[in-house]
Amino acid sequence: MDNIFLGVDGCRGGWIAAVIYCNSFITWEVFRTIQDLWSKYGNPPLNASRILIDIPIGLVERGFVSRECDKLARISLKRPRSSSIFTPPCRSALYAKDFEHANQINRKCTKKGISIQTWNISKKIMEIDLFLRQNLYLNRYIWESHPEICFWAMNHKKSMKNNKKSKAGINERLKLLKSWMNKCEISIETDIFSSDFSSKEVQIDDKLDSWILALTATGLVGNLRTFPENPTFDDQNLPQRIVYPEISL
Repeated sequence: MDNIFLGVDGCRGGWIAAVIYCNSFITWEVFRTIQDLWSKYGNPPLNASRILIDIPIGLVERGFVSRECDKLARISLKRPRSSSIFTPPCRSALYAKDFEHANQINRKCTKKGISIQTWNISKKIMEIDLFLRQNLYLNRYIWESHPEICFWAMNHKKSMKNNKKSKAGINERLKLLKSWMNKCEISIETDIFSSDFSSKEVQIDDKLDSWILALTATGLVGNLRTFPENPTFDDQNLPQRIVYPEISL
């Protein structure tokens, strides 16, 4: 089956993937690990064409210069949505036994601390980092993106007004997504508010985040662009870029 596009977001149950099949319909699945996801969608007969994932790819190991993609994304989103762009830890800090030690390592390597929010997703950052370093060719298929940047791009480069976990924020994002799904002529196979997954595994904002990434991945909304336009690479040859759609409809 050709033309399968995935948007992937971390969730309590592991990873939630919004899957768009042949530019015609979307559905959701949960995977415990990224390897489980790739085992299903990275091999025949499925062979996903592109996977956009909301997790930092390409880390700063040491030095005082932050990732350019994070800087440009924050500038575009502006406050308060810019706070959704976390600066990832340096690679060494990912292996710390707790937040305090991770903070110490990061300050030693980069002169900067890390937030508790960043520490809370550090295991997922490490999972993706290890997976891609062991399979560098997958950088042709798995790209870093960010839901709030994609919402910004599809909203005429205006950030969402409300927090994504609030009722107003959910409705705001859902309205925009449904509008673009109609324009792209993609149907929704399941009710976004259905209880397909336990709330202990998946929250409604996880579904919305993976959804916007999958829609972006299709290229139907617009050609893919990156922050920065010419991506930098880390010392393991992983690209440091955030993908978003340049609106064409």
